[in-house]
Amino acid sequence: MSGPFGGAFLIPRPLAVVGYSIAKIRVPFLDGHKEIGDQVRSALAFRKKAQEFYLSAQSMLEAELGLVEIDLSHPVGYGTHLSELFRARRWDGEFYKPKYQRVLEAVVKAKKVKVESFVPIGQLLSYLTNGHTPLHHDLEVGEVPFLTAEHVSDFRVDFGTDKRILRRHHEIELARTALRDGDILVTIKGKVGNCAVVRNCLEVANINQDVALVRLRSGIHPYFFAAWFNSLMGKQLVEQRSTGGINPFLGLGNLRGMPFPVLDPKEHNRIGDLVQATVENAYAAEREASALLERAKRRVEELIEREAA
Repeated sequence: MSGPFGGAFLIPRPLAVVGYSIAKIRVPFLDGHKEIGDQVRSALAFRKKAQEFYLSAQSMLEAELGLVEIDLSHPVGYGTHLSELFRARRWDGEFYKPKYQRVLEAVVKAKKVKVESFVPIGQLLSYLTNGHTPLHHDLEVGEVPFLTAEHVSDFRVDFGTDKRILRRHHEIELARTALRDGDILVTIKGKVGNCAVVRNCLEVANINQDVALVRLRSGIHPYFFAAWFNSLMGKQLVEQRSTGGINPFLGLGNLRGMPFPVLDPKEHNRIGDLVQATVENAYAAEREASALLERAKRRVEELIEREAA
């Protein structure tokens, strides 16, 4: 079958799509299709590599501490002391599941690095708040990118949001959550506990009420901090401190109270540097994938325009 530019069309096998079929989409075979296909395959390989780096960063803290396998099972019934209820000020039984205590015990018993103690995360912070959505504002209108929980994943902030707020919102009522490089974001609603360091921040960007903005005191490595939240241990402790059942919520007070491991500063920074290097490798792989896909897209456009001329 001939296309409008004289090239052949590839007719793929039928695949049902609601209201349409991919088989009806005509795809031109152009002279450079092999080159374009190679670029797309290379981009997919880089994306896979980036995902591997992110997964490595998630498990790096556990490996560097030398943790043994953590038992996350829990019995049907369990109990706690009344004094513990008053100390924790939590009355929901889920908070006292034995697996959470086993997580802390496993960290203390780490084989490679000595964990001296735990402190509440609140002691590490110089600033903690969350944003909000301007009242009656249409998020399709504005100049300032507006991030929600869906834009924050483990170690990664996605600035490619379609949501917008006005500059006056950003500069006045949301001035306290104006983002800058080095800030840390934590999701606190829905999929709670995703943590990422802000880097290569846009000139202006802000967050809504489902994202917490964290700024650390001097001496705390931002990537060690993020690694703790994104690790198996951190995920469990975030689960413990969240409320809301099927729609979890991590209040700022509960976030402040989450335990954080205290290590020798040299080990703390060494692990933080390792995590940072791994995350930067993931970023580099993502950038390469995006560049390859953009080149492939431009090449397709060029070939179509040439055939049409």
